[in-house]
Amino acid sequence: METINRKLASHIGKYDGLFARLCVIWHCVEYVESTMLCDAPEFDSAGLPGTVTEATAQRVAEFLHRFLLAHSIAFYSGVLGLSDDHDRLTSIAGHILAHKLERITNRDVQRGDKTMRGLKEFEIRPLLEQLAALGWLDKLEGPRPSSPPHWQVNPMVHSRFAARGQRELARRKEARETIQALAGSRQ
Repeated sequence: METINRKLASHIGKYDGLFARLCVIWHCVEYVESTMLCDAPEFDSAGLPGTVTEATAQRVAEFLHRFLLAHSIAFYSGVLGLSDDHDRLTSIAGHILAHKLERITNRDVQRGDKTMRGLKEFEIRPLLEQLAALGWLDKLEGPRPSSPPHWQVNPMVHSRFAARGQRELARRKEARETIQALAGSRQ
């Protein structure tokens, strides 16, 4: 699921904990309903039974898979369709910080990580415009009228996010070393 949408995958990763919590809630609701409707002899007066029934767990599982999962997919792909843009913006920002760039072009963006390599000019420009709107970049015209614009990085970005830049540089170095180690172990 992470290859499709990391945020949705993270959300689904929380379902185990959510399942347990919903089982307890539904168990409590069913207990209250059954004690209100009749004087059920299987429940003692000491309180709530300590075991969730299989039927309750099955109803919760169906609720999670048929209702909640379907709505989560619709939400993350429809409403938050820009989530991929957010990931790309973070990647570009991380690239700028890790390499302490003073200027950035489309080609620099494409040299970034795997999420940016396949981007075309028409996909890169809105991302850089968003970073400009956030105060990270200033637009400079390209060397020719037909050239895509170049972008000047706001120097305050590097001073304000210096710690983040160091963490990003270390993260990228560790990822590169891990890949090299894996590739070396296969040879």
